[in-house]
Amino acid sequence: MSQWIADYNRAGLAKLEKSPAKNRSMPVKCALWYSSDLPRAVDSAIALGIKPTPLPLFREADLPHLDIPYLRLPPLVWVGLFRLVWFAGYGKDEKSIDTARARSVRACRLLIDQAIQKGSVGLMGHGVMNKLIERNLRAEGWKRSIRSKNSYWSHALYRLG
Repeated sequence: MSQWIADYNRAGLAKLEKSPAKNRSMPVKCALWYSSDLPRAVDSAIALGIKPTPLPLFREADLPHLDIPYLRLPPLVWVGLFRLVWFAGYGKDEKSIDTARARSVRACRLLIDQAIQKGSVGLMGHGVMNKLIERNLRAEGWKRSIRSKNSYWSHALYRLG
């Protein structure tokens, strides 16, 4: 499983994968765009015509894992199980939920500072980290004004107050 996770993190978008038509209306006119530095986030931004500044700060929350010999499950089942135990507190050092929460606070601060300085900022990120950042934005008084479904290629727009 550890090799599958490493391969997934190195992978970009599938050659035939394109941004769904619903995202053609996504607000892409921001003064500055960030993305995770993982290839799939950078490729997603490029597919939408965005040139992001990629930073590891916006990577998905690390997924702890165990290699359990002889137990064969589909990768997405493993991912779901590992994420559940991660939320319950399993994970050491850089893979802990506390580390991800601390990173989301730093990411939120950067987004807020840049939004204030530049007028608008966008982020092409990943599901769990986006949720953690969202929690921090709301705590800082930001309100969600647009949100698509919670799935791949989803998007949201936040405004202060």
